[in-house]
Amino acid sequence: MAKKSRENIALVTGASGRLGRHLVEALLKRNFKVRALLHAGADTNFPKKVEIFPGDVRDIKTIEPAVTGVNFVYHLAALLDYSAPKKKLFEINAHGTKNMLEACVRKAHSIGRFIYCSSTAVFGKRPLEIPTNELTPCHPTDNYGASKLMAEKVVGEYKKKLPVVIVRPAVIYGRGFTEGFFQVFKMLEKGKMRMIGSGENVIPFVHVKDVIQALLLAGEREKAVGETYIIAGGENKTQKELLEMASNELNVKPPEEKIHHLMARLMVKFSSKTGFGDEHIDLLASHRMFSISKAKKDLGYSPKIKLEEGVREMVEYFRGVSYG
Repeated sequence: MAKKSRENIALVTGASGRLGRHLVEALLKRNFKVRALLHAGADTNFPKKVEIFPGDVRDIKTIEPAVTGVNFVYHLAALLDYSAPKKKLFEINAHGTKNMLEACVRKAHSIGRFIYCSSTAVFGKRPLEIPTNELTPCHPTDNYGASKLMAEKVVGEYKKKLPVVIVRPAVIYGRGFTEGFFQVFKMLEKGKMRMIGSGENVIPFVHVKDVIQALLLAGEREKAVGETYIIAGGENKTQKELLEMASNELNVKPPEEKIHHLMARLMVKFSSKTGFGDEHIDLLASHRMFSISKAKKDLGYSPKIKLEEGVREMVEYFRGVSYG
């Protein structure tokens, strides 16, 4: 296990993002000295203990000062925009990751771990195996997933130079994660939500607190070096069950009507009122289950947040934001 001390310095890229802020908070609680690499225009509202470094992962010279002397790098920065041009996605997600790794080789001579936060998007919306595990062939079905897979390959090229770990979270939810979730809640309240397809497909959610747990463990466990881990919530709930959970918390009737996946896509295309994008429809309609056996065995990872508890938290968060 990597030793922790007050002298440990952790750099978090993408620190102003939804996941990044949770990670910064967790590292501070563990007495890490935390640095945040932030691109131009990012929110700089952090605790005074956090040292801010402006930089762009596409420009290695701007990130070298941030990695100089660090012990841990949590590389979370990514462009999560399914409608973005392919070139831009690969520039930030793949080439940006290469720049981070190269900067660490040049400047972070005492680095204890480089943890790359990837995504189960590398498997695509139609995985080749159910349940999917780390040995399942990757078959991304969108440019975002393809860019994350390319970044993973780049990380693999640095295994002999740096102690790297790849973490692949499933669909993250929790406080701060509003996109997609709040649109569903609003449509449920209005009685306009319909199940996409049969409703029997499993949607693999994982609470943000469990993702943070996994990231920290990936930085601690020696066995993790050079490995890749899927991180999911451990519960296999269907779209129908999840919509029923949310409806119960909202005190509304669960949806009974169904709509074909392609018809839902067409409705989104010709209506700006739903707030949905194709990626939200595809997520709701996809059937994916992930094995977390490897993470449990190697990292000691154990999901703490049950979906029922997490959905209740999300609805309370929705009400606070929407009506507070």
